[in-house]
Amino acid sequence: MSMVKQIPKDLSWDNRIQLMLEGYLFVQNRCNRLDTDVFQTKLNGKNVICMNGKEAAEIFFDEEKFEPLNNIPHLPNKNTNEKMTINSLDDQMCEQLCNELLSSTRISELNSLYFTRLEEQAKYWSNQEQIIVFDEIKKLITRVACHWAGIPIKDEELSERANDLYALVDPFESAGLKQRDNKRIQNRVESWIQEVFVQVWKEEIHPEPKATITQISNFQQNEKLLSVTLATNLLIQILKMIVLNANFITFEVLATIQHQEYKRKLYDIDQYDDWFIQEVRRYFPFEPFIGAKVRKEFTWEGYRFAEGSLVLLDMYGTNHDPRIWYNPDLFWPERFKDSEMLPYVRKNHNAYWKMLSEKVSRELMKTTLYFLTNHINFEVVDQDFDFSLRKIPTMLKTGLILKNIKTVQ
Repeated sequence: MSMVKQIPKDLSWDNRIQLMLEGYLFVQNRCNRLDTDVFQTKLNGKNVICMNGKEAAEIFFDEEKFEPLNNIPHLPNKNTNEKMTINSLDDQMCEQLCNELLSSTRISELNSLYFTRLEEQAKYWSNQEQIIVFDEIKKLITRVACHWAGIPIKDEELSERANDLYALVDPFESAGLKQRDNKRIQNRVESWIQEVFVQVWKEEIHPEPKATITQISNFQQNEKLLSVTLATNLLIQILKMIVLNANFITFEVLATIQHQEYKRKLYDIDQYDDWFIQEVRRYFPFEPFIGAKVRKEFTWEGYRFAEGSLVLLDMYGTNHDPRIWYNPDLFWPERFKDSEMLPYVRKNHNAYWKMLSEKVSRELMKTTLYFLTNHINFEVVDQDFDFSLRKIPTMLKTGLILKNIKTVQ
């Protein structure tokens, strides 16, 4: 009978502050120092097991061993004091609802709206001295998401709505370590979306039958319509999921600027756009880690994982692990040509929402890449392309500034 090994421990009392200081490198730094792919620590007063590497990722996504944490925000139901979330629905109902709201047809419609809006906005950008890509894409994608969802939005409120939705994106939430709790912004978004639902139910506004808000308004659970709280929660989650792509897209634009040697290959090689997008998702810092709880006790690599233990998988470190990736600090799309490996991003893990979220991101990024290489020319302002690995989520310090934008017919 093999001996159960003690999981190495980081002996600090609580690493919450160190996590905030080290950001994306927190897990990787300790794995290197302790010479291990797994260690125990304490974060926000919680005992946490952190993991890194290919084998760790494979076991982490084993549905029999791990239960993914709910990363959908809870909204209190004022009438019943219950916390109503998408997880209030049973698995079959959840799958049905997700497949209706984010069907292939609806994702295609979202993507088409996005491309149309890119073309329209590029004409406006061509009259500007310069633009900040992150700010512009965040507003553009918020407008697209609202239009697609059937939510009226005025020009004068667009910037505030975009900033609020992006501010609600909290990577710590999916790790069970929620740190941001900006009630003012959260309450403002909830009030906005609840008011839109009320207007729909009072027939003061008339979104299209296929619009997301209409589908949610008409969806029935056990022959009853969803509560305004649950309906609001669902719609906010969809909007957040779409607006988060402003981050991905900004780094994608940066990749096309820094690696123009690949532009010809995007024209000449089938599937090169897929490889390019996968490399953007692997190379740049997006999700630092994700969390799960152990379903029932098991042993891995001689280490005992107790039932209910909180476990974090280091996404950024695993995507830059030289044991997995050849020259991981090199941006090289061809690494995916003959490999079944994919960048470590949030997987299905028995969660339809997460699978569909990834599909939305891939489609929007592919459309952006096509637009950048076929429909627009620009110059890059002399600037620092630095971004901080301490800040989560991170972004270019300049937001990526472009000038002399010209549309191509």
